[in-house]
Amino acid sequence: MKIDLGEEFPKLGRPPIVEAVLSVWARPGRSGDLSQIVEQFEEGASDYSVAMFPVAAAGKALEEEDSWVRLESDDGKRSINVRKGVYEFHWVGGYKTWDFFSMAALEMWRVYRGVTEPPEIQRMSVRFVNRLDLPEGETRFEGYLEGPPEPPRGLELPFVGYFHRDQFLVPEQPYTVRILRTIEAPTGTVGSWRIIVDVEVSTIGPMSTADAAVKSRLPDMQWLKNKAFFGSVTGKAIELCR
Repeated sequence: MKIDLGEEFPKLGRPPIVEAVLSVWARPGRSGDLSQIVEQFEEGASDYSVAMFPVAAAGKALEEEDSWVRLESDDGKRSINVRKGVYEFHWVGGYKTWDFFSMAALEMWRVYRGVTEPPEIQRMSVRFVNRLDLPEGETRFEGYLEGPPEPPRGLELPFVGYFHRDQFLVPEQPYTVRILRTIEAPTGTVGSWRIIVDVEVSTIGPMSTADAAVKSRLPDMQWLKNKAFFGSVTGKAIELCR
């Protein structure tokens, strides 16, 4: 499969992204404990502070199963989760651009890499959770999804919810794509139907921890997540985000 990095996708004035995540699975190459990671993050990023750091985890070695810590930015939109051999960067709400997101995620990854010195990356993924709020009174969500769900033949029942997962292998490329599509019916607090399109692109096989190696994968992963999202919704859905 050819990845066309020159392909242009629709420009959205109101991106439906509610959460963006970059995760890196990289087992530590040196011994140490989580307290060292906390110190380095707080030194390298003045706008982050510890949000969750259980007392029991303070002295845990980096490689222990139940070692974890969470740091959050002052504005509450960005967070970093570190657990056994895994670095996660989350951006929740107020998403700007891919370049802004990836730059912030890689800046904090370098801090994690500097402390843990992993010999290689086992896997890397980008995950984008998109939410479409349909107009109030709109009940035909089928017009917003490509290949919308249908009730069983001969049993024409109205939907009150829907959950579907697809997993794909990208031919001739070291990536997989996972797409979750969920439909949420109106509730007492939410007066309209919601469609969630959750896309995750992951690498296959080990790779170098060097900046050049990581950066070389990100454009492919951005293209794949865009292709997956825009291929999962209709033009009518895209117009909601203009």
